[in-house]
Amino acid sequence: MEMLRKAYLPVLVLLLLTGLIVKENSLFNLSAGRSVIRDPQTTEVKLLAEPRQQKSRDRIWKEIDFKLIRRVLLEGERVFRPLTIKSDQKGNIYILDFSAPDIVKFSNSGELQIRFGMGKGKGPGELINPTDFCIDRRGNVLVVDPVNFMITEFSAEGKVLSTFRPKRMPERIETLPNGDVAVVSGYGSNLIAIYRNGKLARDFGHLSEQQERYFIAFGGDLAADSEGNLYYAFKRAGLLLSYNQNGTVRFFVKTIDATPMPKLLVFNIGGGIATRFADPSIFTAASASVDNGRVYILNYQGAKGLRGMPLDIYNSSDGSYICTVMTPGNFSSCAVKQNMMYAINDTALFIFQSRMLPYVK
Repeated sequence: MEMLRKAYLPVLVLLLLTGLIVKENSLFNLSAGRSVIRDPQTTEVKLLAEPRQQKSRDRIWKEIDFKLIRRVLLEGERVFRPLTIKSDQKGNIYILDFSAPDIVKFSNSGELQIRFGMGKGKGPGELINPTDFCIDRRGNVLVVDPVNFMITEFSAEGKVLSTFRPKRMPERIETLPNGDVAVVSGYGSNLIAIYRNGKLARDFGHLSEQQERYFIAFGGDLAADSEGNLYYAFKRAGLLLSYNQNGTVRFFVKTIDATPMPKLLVFNIGGGIATRFADPSIFTAASASVDNGRVYILNYQGAKGLRGMPLDIYNSSDGSYICTVMTPGNFSSCAVKQNMMYAINDTALFIFQSRMLPYVK
């Protein structure tokens, strides 16, 4: 039984993260032979607070020019499954490569510089299935690996500096100016936990009485600004949430093409539950980044029938919608820094420049 548990653990965690299995009162149920799957029931997740509606009900499109500076074929750099792209204050580009798995750093001109990760495994610096990463002010890279139940900190040179195990399974991560680390966890009644030197300092983000039971409905992208404010864009609902670093809500708003909290299909399985999305096609935020007083959300839901994708722009002080610009292609993730936009699809890294992007109103 112990060998079976070790062999299936990575697969089961991936199923948990993608919303295929949620076990009640226990993390895993390996007794598949004794499980009985009953007819599903449709559940609608209820929020404790109603998010604020945007003043504008329709997108305000702004035309700006994106100049392609460079296109990097990622296969040539041995990056085969790019999932997430981020940038530091110097414009260096970082990509989470799920195939290695590792974090790959490029210069702001697209030159490969360094990889963070010591291969696949459970040893020091090794990763199995990382889901997120962040870069602190020193250039250190922190990587979340739910299967290892570990957060690993690499130096800017790629050496392992420290590791710690959070209280709950980690999914998203950001660093704060004072050195604290904000971690989003699916399991738990609070969304965000703040760690200081690897120890839990506080947690916050109780959004629903159903939060722990149906955590897949609360998946999203986490970002932080230079003042330590946190921003959370829901991936399956048109919602944008912001806290200050002490856990006080700054704003909770509906996005411009707001969708309700997703409906879930809940199955009874051998004393536990399995949960799936009733409509898997509803997928709103692809990625979120914060820069220069704006929140940029790359939107999947609004991209239907378009050649590019809507990049929705919000005021970072109150969450109010500003406008939308069209990206020059379809991407899985993007990051905005000043007049630069870095984006990825399945095969390439794109570096764009737009003089108007920081000033569009």
